[in-house]
Amino acid sequence: MEKISDFIENIFSVSYTKQTRGKTFFALVLAVIGVFMLPIFFKIEDYNYAKYKEEYSLAEEIVNEYYSQSNTYPIGGPIEWDKEKKLYKFFKEGNLNMNRRLYYINADLVPEIKDFKHKYLVDIDKGTLYTQKSVAYRFRRWHFALLE
Repeated sequence: MEKISDFIENIFSVSYTKQTRGKTFFALVLAVIGVFMLPIFFKIEDYNYAKYKEEYSLAEEIVNEYYSQSNTYPIGGPIEWDKEKKLYKFFKEGNLNMNRRLYYINADLVPEIKDFKHKYLVDIDKGTLYTQKSVAYRFRRWHFALLE
């Protein structure tokens, strides 16, 4: 019993370790690396978002062209919210209206979209495209390209 109480007491005891020059230098190097990693992180985020936005714009153009020709969107089946948990969370966090008629884009009707990285969904009432997977940009995760 005494061993257990000594063990518990040692868990909560703080022991002082001497701060040496090596430890101080190593901590400083880690801090500098951390500070210089932020701009690199933001550059990578901007690069990934630019690729995402380019693909999104191309998909939007293809879907709008199909809509202008046939007056309907190239829809497959309706969205299954239990499979699209991240998109559901995106709508809830952004306080976006959940009363949307979202459908998957049928890649057989627009074969140009088959080779795209993302799977697209369309709101047939507003004509807005969403992606099944999100992309990180400006400290948030987005399912559509921002207007800039």
